[in-house]
Amino acid sequence: MEVSVANNAKINLPSLNLELNQEFTGNTKTKPNAAFKKKIKYMFNIPLIESVGKGNLDMNWALEVLSSCVSLETSSQGKSDILIMDSLNLAGDLENEASFCLNANRLRSTLRTALNSNIDKQEIKKQNSNNNILQFNVNKNLALEVSLRRMFATVDYTSNNNVNFASFNTNGKHIVKGELDFVPLTTFKTTLNIDASQPSSLGHAGLIQSINLAINSEKQSFTWSSNEQLASLMHACDLLLSNDDSEARMDLTGSVECHLAFVKLVKLPVYQKTLWDVLKCGQVTNIDNLQFLNISSSIVYTKTVGGQKYTTPFKLFENSITFSIPEISITVPSWVKDIPHSIRNIDLRFENPDVPNYLTFHPAISVPAFDVPFTNLHLEPFTIDPQNLNIPNVITTAAFEIMLPGLPIMSVPSYNIDTTYLEGRISFLSFKMPQYEITVSSLTLPKSFIIGKHTISLNEITNRILNFELPTIVIPEQKIEIPEFALHLPSSVFIPAFGTLSVTMKVSSPIYNVSTSANLEKNDSSFLTSLHSICTSTMIFLEYDLSASSTLEFDNGLINVNEKCNLI
Repeated sequence: MEVSVANNAKINLPSLNLELNQEFTGNTKTKPNAAFKKKIKYMFNIPLIESVGKGNLDMNWALEVLSSCVSLETSSQGKSDILIMDSLNLAGDLENEASFCLNANRLRSTLRTALNSNIDKQEIKKQNSNNNILQFNVNKNLALEVSLRRMFATVDYTSNNNVNFASFNTNGKHIVKGELDFVPLTTFKTTLNIDASQPSSLGHAGLIQSINLAINSEKQSFTWSSNEQLASLMHACDLLLSNDDSEARMDLTGSVECHLAFVKLVKLPVYQKTLWDVLKCGQVTNIDNLQFLNISSSIVYTKTVGGQKYTTPFKLFENSITFSIPEISITVPSWVKDIPHSIRNIDLRFENPDVPNYLTFHPAISVPAFDVPFTNLHLEPFTIDPQNLNIPNVITTAAFEIMLPGLPIMSVPSYNIDTTYLEGRISFLSFKMPQYEITVSSLTLPKSFIIGKHTISLNEITNRILNFELPTIVIPEQKIEIPEFALHLPSSVFIPAFGTLSVTMKVSSPIYNVSTSANLEKNDSSFLTSLHSICTSTMIFLEYDLSASSTLEFDNGLINVNEKCNLI
């Protein structure tokens, strides 16, 4: 079946000419496809406000339904040029392209947008030379891919602007780039970078941001870096959070830079001097230089391999593993036992029950036979007994079908799940699922649907509007690939021994500097601590040098403390 529809319209008025063209084509012979095109052109002349202009807009849509995927592509292009009062010219153009591809296993999509605009001041007396008032352009790109194996997305945004109006002018550039990469149960990574610069006749303004996040089973890290500037004032900040098998740390730094000329204007009557002279800033810096203040801190915890491990009791056989989770007994508090007696003292009709000393929970669970809803899967009765929980090395699943109303039937095949017991600092029971395919049956799209008590026929609607009947569209059978993956369930708890904790902090400026570090370490049955701090300054009374250490020992229930301290 082929369908083709075209519309043309023209409007001619004294001040406006408009032309519209539309075209729709469709074909279902070899592969279902449809295309839509729309074109608009206009010209206007309004003498009342001395305004003339012209422009056009083209839009295209293309849809294809293949046996492997559904594809949709769109594009838009437009231009405009307007002159107001023979002095102000407004011009711009727009381009937009998008693509969309979907199949049973993945989704892919891209988007690109470009926008340019200009506002110029026309000066006829100077031989039509242009004075640019505003210039602005944007470019944006987006890409996305989603599947059961991976999700990946990128974004790229760039814009430029130029403004020149009266005595004010500015010329800026803004860039944003981002990326996301996610693999289920494996890794997660994301980055975001921002770089914006906007110098102007009033001063410079800028912003730089960088964010990175990476998570996997071996290491987790997060970094954030920021730099801002407004005229002569500058600020920077950096943050690092990380964790791996050897250590966990947090680093934070910050800095500020600016001019402090006003300090020389502040006079202290007590000293008959300016604040600049009292702080003795002239000994280490100059009034014309940028003054700074830097602060940094670091916390590092170094892990140790020792510790205490608590494992669920188990027995490992040739073809299976058996876990034995003991019963849980909770002692009943005495105040709970006294509650019935207290009630009986108030109301003698209340019988005095026998409250046990312990409450024992039997974790065995019996599940009767049942049918899973919307499937043909029937489960026989079974019992889950944590005291004798046997898990075979190979678990074979049953094939079944998922039957949801109005949707195609999905057939899930039988497959084997391999189980492995992994011993280490933390023991795991690993379940490894193989790759398999879910079959989705073919589906014929309905030509009518029911809303409440009413039946809506799409054929009647198309017959009345376009005088043709809807073709029969059949979505062929699809295969959904389920990737292999492994699930690790912990069967033990590991409590690590205390390692080493160190803290460092520094403050730096032209007139004041201080550095402090502290350390806490476990050595056998004792704790060793140390502290060192030193300060230098243009003001002598603020300077010092401090060193201290202590040892805390535990011996037969006694605590011995040895301390040393030195202050200069």
